[in-house]
Amino acid sequence: MRDDHLDRIDRFARAGLVLGLVWFGVAAPVPVFPDPMLPRELTGVPGVTIDEFFIDGTTLPAIRKSLWDRRILDGSNSDGASAVTYPHLSWDDSGTFTSADGCRLAHPNVEIRFRVLLPRLGSSGYSREVGMRWHLFRRSVEQHEARHVLVALDGARRLATAFAETDCADVAKVSAKIVADMERAQNAIDAETCRDYDAGDNSQRAVDLCGYPYLDERYRSVAVQPPSA
Repeated sequence: MRDDHLDRIDRFARAGLVLGLVWFGVAAPVPVFPDPMLPRELTGVPGVTIDEFFIDGTTLPAIRKSLWDRRILDGSNSDGASAVTYPHLSWDDSGTFTSADGCRLAHPNVEIRFRVLLPRLGSSGYSREVGMRWHLFRRSVEQHEARHVLVALDGARRLATAFAETDCADVAKVSAKIVADMERAQNAIDAETCRDYDAGDNSQRAVDLCGYPYLDERYRSVAVQPPSA
């Protein structure tokens, strides 16, 4: 049984979260913005478990501080993470059979499941704008995690296809390449998260990919609709 724990695939973390800024808006009791479920891209994806950790705050600085104080520290990133996707990928390469086409795996049984850990704002009594900004940040995080899930799912499907077509002698080499390709794709997702926004791109796409501008009161162009897909 081959068991690859592809932990640490997502490190949706960004060094240098701006803390301690003052928000001068007045917090008034408003309905709590419900945290959305994972985006439609993950509808029907099997083996996805959603867990949440709670943060609090009624102002943007307080929310940022709570998010920073409760960031996920798993040893993969010294700055911690605001959300993490833990894929667990396994397959059985212990049995083989020989046919006219050569040696093949008898029962590769590729399986993948995911644990997605997301932040949830447990406070109430914040202003409408703060609630909307949190909603947009959370939505951005969800879509980021969905991209990681789908990349890993594609890798698992590639493995299943490869095992059906690969000679037994080449299974280890082929599977190692597919897993390495998947890791590179995951790292590329993280690398582009805030790259364009940090470079001065204030387009909706750049803001949605980054997410953190929504928690910075200096960013004023807050979209009314959830981030684009």
